[in-house]
Amino acid sequence: MGKRNFKYVMIALLSLVLVTAACSQSQNNQGDNGDQQGNEENITIEFGYWGNETVLKAYEYAVEGLDEVVPGVTVKFVQFPSDSEFWDSLPSRIVANTAPDIVNITNERYLEFINGGLILPLDENEFDMSNISQSAKDIWTVDGKLYGFPYTAAPAGFVVNLDLWEEAGLTEEDLPKTWQEVREAAEILTKDDVYGLTIDIDSEFHLTQYALSFGGGWGEGTTIDSPENAKAMDYIINMFKDRLAVSPKQLGQDWDGAVFASGKAAMSTGGIWYMSNLAAAAPDMNYKIIPVPQVDPEAPAETMHSDAFVALKHTKHPDIVMKVINYMARKDFQDYAMKNRGIVPSDVTISDQFYEMNPRVARLQEAVEYSVSFGYPPQTYKFTNSMINAIGSAIYQNDSKMTGQDVVKLAAQDFNQ
Repeated sequence: MGKRNFKYVMIALLSLVLVTAACSQSQNNQGDNGDQQGNEENITIEFGYWGNETVLKAYEYAVEGLDEVVPGVTVKFVQFPSDSEFWDSLPSRIVANTAPDIVNITNERYLEFINGGLILPLDENEFDMSNISQSAKDIWTVDGKLYGFPYTAAPAGFVVNLDLWEEAGLTEEDLPKTWQEVREAAEILTKDDVYGLTIDIDSEFHLTQYALSFGGGWGEGTTIDSPENAKAMDYIINMFKDRLAVSPKQLGQDWDGAVFASGKAAMSTGGIWYMSNLAAAAPDMNYKIIPVPQVDPEAPAETMHSDAFVALKHTKHPDIVMKVINYMARKDFQDYAMKNRGIVPSDVTISDQFYEMNPRVARLQEAVEYSVSFGYPPQTYKFTNSMINAIGSAIYQNDSKMTGQDVVKLAAQDFNQ
């Protein structure tokens, strides 16, 4: 998660899209008005996604019975080879008017497209979202407009290896609620070649959990060098300095889940995706995923991953697309995807079932109400590079004297250049 897949060429492409999209949208509205106003028969709506066969089957289920609700409309699936291929190629496809009408995206990097005017706001009056998690709706609402129908609502988490935990004489009652408790546990758990904590400082996702839980956050680029963010970075620096934490890079691994699965670290920030990874890589491990620890448990904050169906602005059939999205994201689809893909539904009338079926993550349910957006600026790729390079200088450079304030100041300066 939180992969740095954008290329700098995307920035130039998005600038070109803004100009081209405005012109093409005007032409489309004029040229296709008849289709929108009248006959809906024999219209094909393209839906873009990435993922495996299980993902495709869920989307196929999402459109089953669509013809009864929107007669004469067919959905064509357009598969992208990977998430990086999706994000990298979508701007140029929009310019060339070959992008799908609807796409599935997450809220990690959506501002780049929303602020670029490439995603159509949804008319909330046409959608029944009374049972959708308020946190998920808030995440997809930008400047008072809803830009996607969220069908998942998965809080971030903190993963603990209970085998190592219990070997160290700790109990489930000792599971940490604060970062001070994490440090105290790490001091007990760190020995030989095992570290108390793995912190993937090469991933903006993990840095964000620390920033938010220390009372900070990125503020879409306006609060990068806040005192709270500086304190969060100080905590990370000191955990590495005292050899209580290790990064995947230092162990020759490509992500935190690999370190955790190998038993080289007892704790990590993470999320529900750990379940599928550990089922394959460490099926016998006893673990739990709990809410992210906080500096102040009375004012908690962490991120939420939320998938949504969104309409791209260049579509020739916006009215029909809205009907298709409303149908695809229905409760029945969410239930199917929960049971067959393992998603956390945004529909609160069935989300309880997810936590009942997955007791390892049951405590995450309490974090739903205070989970928020990632707060990345629209220039997401530039920001993540700035932040990761800055913290990397503090951790990876020998004899570095950088403080947390140095890190966030450097990141803010680099981002704002």
